[in-house]
Amino acid sequence: MILFFDTSALFKCFHREEGSENVIGLLESTTDPKQLQETLTQFEYATVDYVIEPINTEVIFEAISLIKDYAQTISLRSLDGIQLATFSLIQELGWAFVTTDTKLATAATQMGFEVINPILIG
Repeated sequence: MILFFDTSALFKCFHREEGSENVIGLLESTTDPKQLQETLTQFEYATVDYVIEPINTEVIFEAISLIKDYAQTISLRSLDGIQLATFSLIQELGWAFVTTDTKLATAATQMGFEVINPILIG
């Protein structure tokens, strides 16, 4: 399974708070533990191990569409729309959207994506 972490979930690796241990557990389940520790210890090198998706016109148009669809019902905002748009454009079978943001999780679920909320694990 490929996991897509939104910033609210990924940030928990670098700032200990509710859900941090679960996020790290998810990362450890798909990453070599030694490699993960090295990545977390040296944040500036962390981007080497992640795919950074550029924000392009296609992402922006998809985000606008999602915001129009979900702004009234769940208050989806611009940055959340960009993250969800990016995922919706690159995801493939077997991918999961990892977020601790309940609004973003609701939108992703309504779109039919598998959603993992690290705070709710366990």
